[in-house]
Amino acid sequence: MLEQVGLHLNSLRRFPRLYPHNERLEAAMVDVYRIIFRFCTDARNVFKKVSDKKVCQKGMIGLRSMIKLVWKPFKAQFGDLRADLSTAMEQVSTEVEIAEKEEAHAERERADKERRAQASRWGKTEHTHQKLESFFDEQSIQKVDKWLDPVNFENNHDAAVKLRHQGTGNWFLNGEAFKDWLDHDNSFLWLHAIPGA
Repeated sequence: MLEQVGLHLNSLRRFPRLYPHNERLEAAMVDVYRIIFRFCTDARNVFKKVSDKKVCQKGMIGLRSMIKLVWKPFKAQFGDLRADLSTAMEQVSTEVEIAEKEEAHAERERADKERRAQASRWGKTEHTHQKLESFFDEQSIQKVDKWLDPVNFENNHDAAVKLRHQGTGNWFLNGEAFKDWLDHDNSFLWLHAIPGA
């Protein structure tokens, strides 16, 4: 019985760390501790009765005889406690199995929730990608690239010169205001007109 109690205590001490918030397991473990406490109290009383006898004090019997005297009432007295302890430990084992299944179920739910969240994020990314692909076809991208290219001033100047009429703007270039502005340093020339003039 003592060996059985030692084995049970060894396994019981691990469960609170493994399943800290399981009230049903805690209640089953309390039952086991109560039975062990009852066993210890009753065992102490049995040994106390034997030690109270004058026979042991005078050393008239040996250790072997004393164990035989104590052992017979021990088996008869603690048989029920042994059965109660086995039943209580079976209940603890059942609660541990249930706790393991609950923890595994909770972990599967967390993993499933994470998979759904990742699938949702991936779906949103795919949807955005499809929108962008439908918005930007190859021609549109080439038009935007061309529009963003740096301005080619030489081509623009050549095109404007071809459109110019002979003698246009000579009145301004030969005018007194332009010549005065050209001859003096730090001078300014104010031109105002409608756009494109």
